Amino acid sequence: MNKTDMPWITENGVTEDAVTLVKRVAVAEDRIVAYYVDGFQSGRADRLDAILDRQDRLLELRMFSKTRELWLHRSRLGVGFFWRIASEEQFPDPAKYCFETRQLLDLGESPDEMPTFENGLRVLHSSGGSRFLLPVSGEERFVRIMNYVAYDEDGVANAADYRLIGFAKEGKSNAE
Repeated sequence: MNKTDMPWITENGVTEDAVTLVKRVAVAEDRIVAYYVDGFQSGRADRLDAILDRQDRLLELRMFSKTRELWLHRSRLGVGFFWRIASEEQFPDPAKYCFETRQLLDLGESPDEMPTFENGLRVLHSSGGSRFLLPVSGEERFVRIMNYVAYDEDGVANAADYRLIGFAKEGKSNAE
């Protein structure tokens, strides 16, 4: 499939310089999750410098808002980042190409501590014991995901891509 088969892709390419690309695209309301060879980091656009400070160890970054997402990734260190910007804002027929789902975050406060924050991020723990800092208030229990559908030459649909939209409280409608 090419970009014309995926109308949600508004820009894409390959870059060696993730910092310049991310700073070009970033807006104030963006949230960010970054995966490194040795860890995970998240935050809002105001923490961008701290997140990008480790570009040499970065494998994947998703910078997202309600309307679009920049996703950059690479399979190993020492190679360029593939990237794309996805948005369904200018789709001619959004229902044909995308639908929203939610996935439960297996996260909560540690039973022995009060809700805490570090650097403006909520400290949450998985049921397996891992500790995460996320850009949420703590009431959000779901991650909102926009799923994209592509069609082959026979018109058969397949799950082609997804982007993060944000976080949601339990019981809220998709129109948040």
